[in-house]
This record gives sequence, C-alpha cells and structure tokens, in this order.
Amino acid sequence: MNIASTFSSITNPRDTRKISHLLTDIIGLTLIAVIACCETYNDIEELGKAKENWLRKYLQLPHGIPSHDTIERLFEAINPKEFNICFNTWVRETFDHTSDDLLHIDGKSNRRSFDTFTGKKMLHSVSVFSGKNKLSLAQYKVDEKSNEITAIQPLIETLDIAGQTVTIDAMGCQKDIAKAIAEKQAYYVLAVKDNQKALHHEIQNAFKSTAFLDTETTLEKDHGRIEERTSTTITDLRFVD
Repeated sequence: MNIASTFSSITNPRDTRKISHLLTDIIGLTLIAVIACCETYNDIEELGKAKENWLRKYLQLPHGIPSHDTIERLFEAINPKEFNICFNTWVRETFDHTSDDLLHIDGKSNRRSFDTFTGKKMLHSVSVFSGKNKLSLAQYKVDEKSNEITAIQPLIETLDIAGQTVTIDAMGCQKDIAKAIAEKQAYYVLAVKDNQKALHHEIQNAFKSTAFLDTETTLEKDHGRIEERTSTTITDLRFVD
C-alpha cells in the first residue's frame, strides 16, 4: 500500500512555507480512516490519535496527527481530477482483480446532497463496484440522472477490465457501451427492457422459439419476503437481429 508514491503527483495547493503536515500523510490517514468506517473529519482525527503508533509504520507524520480542520481544508483545495486519477491507480495496485471478478456499473443519486435552502442540486454519480473486493473502483459525477449513459463509456476507458465481466442495468444497454467493453477484451451482461423495444421483443421471441441450454432456480429470503428467481440460457440467436 504505497500511498506516498502513488499520490505524490497531486499538486499541493498549500503554501509550502507554512505547512506542518505532508500532503501524502493527510491523504494516507484519510484513506485508512475511511476504510475503517470513519465518516467525518473529526472521526479521522480521532482515529489518527488513537492509532498513531501503528500509522507511523506507513506514514511519516513529522508533526503528529493533523487536526480535522487541517484535513478538511486540504481536501477542499486539492484538484479532484488529480486525486481521482491517483486514487484509481492506488486501487488497481492494492486490490486483487482477477478474471472471476464481477464489476457492476450503476448510477446513484445521493438524496442527502439536495438542499432546497441553498439551491444545491442533488448529486448524481456513476460508479464501478467490484463484487469480489466489495469496493468501488471508480466514480464519475454527472450533472443530471439522464446523463448517466454518457458517463459510462469514459468510466470504462479508465479501467483495466480485460477478462472480467461487467454488468449494467437497462440504462447501459447501448451499442457504444457494449463495443467499449468488448474493445477492452472484457465480457458484458446487459439488461434489456422496453427502452430497447425491438431488441426486447426479439429476445422474448427467441426464448419462445429456441431450446433452452440451461435453467437454474434460486430460492432465498430477502427484504422480508421469499424470492424465487429462475434464469434460463439460450445460445441460438438466429431470431435476434
């Protein structure tokens, strides 16, 4: 987990003559604290003070643990695009990505980000989630929920997904997105609904006209109810244009 070298390319927005804490130390402390489920800058400072001796194995901390105000000011000032590039690199170097991993691309709306009083709009984002590592690998902010489709393709281009399987809901059932995944030497699982009416109709007819290759049924309790799901597979696509 070489945080110092991975994040060293970020432009330091502070006056270097007046700083006591290294930029990479603050970023490293914050990453470790967030992994440990800290949610506020005060939480990060408290964890740092409680685990300072252990943290010194990985961070320099020449002047001890920075205050929550110092951490907050830094993250408000650093370039988010630079941080995103470095963070994605760190994730790829730190976590295991193998061919049996499922990568889930999904759009989310953060309802807490909406503020009527200040006129602040709700934050919409598209993220890539690793099922094996239980970790978000990358995330892109979009202005409106309807713009999620345009964010998927550049998101895919930032990741090394060769040999892995990418799942997207019906929103991502687009020719350009399928092509982008295939060009990365990866596999895709796309949901088809009535937003692609012709394709949806052809697939339904194909399942009625073709012998099934395989069928699997699962039965489980979730969300307070019994859920039964049946998946059927066909490989004869003569009826799908």
